[in-house]
This record gives sequence, structure tokens and C-alpha cells, in this order.
Amino acid sequence: MTKSTAILLALTTTLFALSLVLAQTQSPDTINLENSHGTVTLDHAGHAKRLGPEKCSTCHHTSTVDAQDYQKCSNCHAPKKVKKDGVTIPSAKTAFHKSCRGCHKAESKGPLSCRECHKKGDPKTSD
Repeated sequence: MTKSTAILLALTTTLFALSLVLAQTQSPDTINLENSHGTVTLDHAGHAKRLGPEKCSTCHHTSTVDAQDYQKCSNCHAPKKVKKDGVTIPSAKTAFHKSCRGCHKAESKGPLSCRECHKKGDPKTSD
């Protein structure tokens, strides 16, 4: 193997590995939370932009900025509350209402009523 081939192979491998890391840390622009009262569409990119990366742990409360180990809410919050290692983990509904509505109230910004968040049918076009 020539020196230039080895360098090209090393560079290609590094770029491939870097692309895998970046793909895993890429967060979705929007998150649709389906439920019986209508889909809740979260502008994830908008929240991230307004709050900045140091505030991700506000919602991703079990994660740290340094570790960037952000998880989906559904990894812990199930449709019903559960007990794990002696700790009660609230249901997704309870967690979202407490976190989202609590922040919207505290900041006097964002939707508070049921129909402002829960949209029947296509979440982008429903009233």
C-alpha cells in the first residue's frame, strides 16, 4: 500500500466515523406526540434555538450538556406511570403537562389550553 493510499484510507475512515457521530446527535426539527385528544406538534428546533444548548436538560432532565446523552421522552415516560428501582416515573401525559405547561405559564409564552396543543387530524392544518 502506498503512502498516499494509506492517507486517503485513513481520511475516508475518519470522515465516515465522524458522519456516524453527527447523525446520532442530530435532533429532529419537529416531534409529533400522538394521543387520543389529538396530535401535539413540538417545534423542537425552535425551542432549541431559543433556549440554546445549555438548556436542553430543562426537558431532557436526566441528561447532561457535557455528555450530550439526550434521550427521547418515551425512553422513560410510558403511557402509564411506572415504578423503577423504588422511583415513580410519571406517565408521558403527566410529564408533558407539568413540564410544557409549567414552562409556558412561568414564561407567559406558548399555548396553555387543550386545543392550542392538541390538534385533531393533520397537526399542521387543524384548528
